[in-house]
Amino acid sequence: MGRRKRRNSDIDLTIEENFDRRRDDNPRNDDKNSSSSSSPPTDDDDDDERQSTTENDKDGNNNPSTISIPVQKKQKTLTEEEKIEALRRKKQERKQRKKEKRVEQTRQNEERKELQLTNAKKIQEAKEKEAKKKLEEKSKDNKPFTTIRKGVQYQDVLVGKGPPVQDRKKVRVSYTLRAKHRYGKILDSSADFGFRLGRGDVIDGWDIGLQGMRQGGKRYLIIPPQAGYGQQNVGAGPGGILFFEVTILSC
Repeated sequence: MGRRKRRNSDIDLTIEENFDRRRDDNPRNDDKNSSSSSSPPTDDDDDDERQSTTENDKDGNNNPSTISIPVQKKQKTLTEEEKIEALRRKKQERKQRKKEKRVEQTRQNEERKELQLTNAKKIQEAKEKEAKKKLEEKSKDNKPFTTIRKGVQYQDVLVGKGPPVQDRKKVRVSYTLRAKHRYGKILDSSADFGFRLGRGDVIDGWDIGLQGMRQGGKRYLIIPPQAGYGQQNVGAGPGGILFFEVTILSC
């Protein structure tokens, strides 16, 4: 047969027996307990209560800090969330700044390219204009020069419509003197120069080369040294060939 199960009644009897036995052994404690239970509470009792409350606090019973722990954890969690949100905003701001910087860089590149294209177009137009001008000048240069006395050569660039020049009469001209050829170094020039044709006021090349011109006309003159300054060096070297561009202003 198994062990007999203990019943609640047996436990109660055992507790009462132990209590009676202790009371019989310590009758004085019962008197003290009874007296303490019948006497009113004193300041010492209050101190004991405070001390027991303090001990309970130390043991963790009814500790206010223990009750506020969940609130502190909640505040900490919110703080971490705010930090995460702040980091997320900073990251978005960095992305936005990078995007704006890329847009600005793209705009500047487009403006730079447009400016380069405009400059290239202007340069191309200037080159085409210069090439056209050179072609026109080359076509003029291809016209044959007419050689007359003393080796003087002339070429009419523009035939004037005014009165013709006359010997011994006053003539006013504008001229440019170059060394050797049309694209040579400029040696002398004047916007308004007057003289009498055929009286030796100028070199022989002019008295010979300007014959037959009219007012408003323009002519190129190639003058060799024998019709110019001889072996004198006027900038084209001793005995150099002179190239004049002469326009008749009035005659």
